[in-house]
Amino acid sequence: MDCKLRILMIEDNPSGLPEQIQDQLATTGFMDVDLLHPSEVSKEVLRRAAVVILDHRLDFWEERDALVSVALKPETGVALASVLRSHLGASDITTFCLLTAHPEDLVGHSPNERRPQVLARNVGLDWVFSKEQPLGIAKQVLSLAGSVARVREIMQKTSLPPDEVIMAALGLDKPPNLSDLVWRSVERCQPPLVELEEWDVPMCLIRWLLHRILPYSTFLCDTMYLAVRLRATPESLLECIDGDSPLAHSLESRKYAGILSGFAGKRWWCAAIDDLVWSLREGGLLSQDQLWEKLCKESIDTLRPLSIEEPVVCVNEKMESDGIEPLSSTVRLQPDDWPSYAPVARAPIETVRKSQRLQLLLAEADLELLEDESGVEE
Repeated sequence: MDCKLRILMIEDNPSGLPEQIQDQLATTGFMDVDLLHPSEVSKEVLRRAAVVILDHRLDFWEERDALVSVALKPETGVALASVLRSHLGASDITTFCLLTAHPEDLVGHSPNERRPQVLARNVGLDWVFSKEQPLGIAKQVLSLAGSVARVREIMQKTSLPPDEVIMAALGLDKPPNLSDLVWRSVERCQPPLVELEEWDVPMCLIRWLLHRILPYSTFLCDTMYLAVRLRATPESLLECIDGDSPLAHSLESRKYAGILSGFAGKRWWCAAIDDLVWSLREGGLLSQDQLWEKLCKESIDTLRPLSIEEPVVCVNEKMESDGIEPLSSTVRLQPDDWPSYAPVARAPIETVRKSQRLQLLLAEADLELLEDESGVEE
């Protein structure tokens, strides 16, 4: 890049974590970070920023408090983000995020539904960072800023149709042999084609990835879903990925490397992984046991088998991936914010029996599975 990316952090009390994040970003050499009080933000500074990060509680703002008109007094970071965004055009590409120690301000005091993508969607922002979980924030901000820069670069090629914009952003502009197969899997996940073509809102591309793709198994999968696809234990898969085996190289070539690839951990193209498995099974001619023998050979005996019949990834009360269980011991859930194109959310039967919250999300067709199989009341 010819110039440094710029981050704007808006804090009414900037000491502590905001200063730490500023220092961490400065050490990368790729970032210039403006850490400013709300009263110091100018339109020039705002327009330079690739990422704007706002504190949610703005308690120390004398200039605002001295005003009479409530229309001039944004009380929270969410309100201030709306004001700042109104000074940018719809085609401007800038992410707006919150950094808060009080997620309950956004969702109430229940500890269960605080997934950052859900909080962000609820308040019309791109992401919500928690001061309670500061590790990795600087790395995620760096990934966000780099993704904004990449989308800005792509959008300068005004002649590109929406599908080519999305393919370029996802790293499919120079497609491998599997590009058609991969793109069909992307299309099934409702990419923002209309928003790009008719509404000219390029930020929707980044928000789609942040809110609807990366947190779930869609056309991309994380390590746990990859382990299920290969029928290997997650621990041995991580060991294989970090190694130098033929399988490690095969997985590396199928790893996602588009925008936001460094935001939420490693991801792989699901269609490319399925094609790899199909190839190893010689077009379906080999059994699961024979496939496993080939996987062990390709991994130089690094992989260990997942001794679970029909394994599925399960979620906990917070709707976070929380282990792998046999399909027969799980039930289906229907969370409000779960994408229809992602695998159905599942949780262990015993976990749901103990959780009133999960019982409220249980699919009606699976209600009878919660009954005691012995027919005797516990």
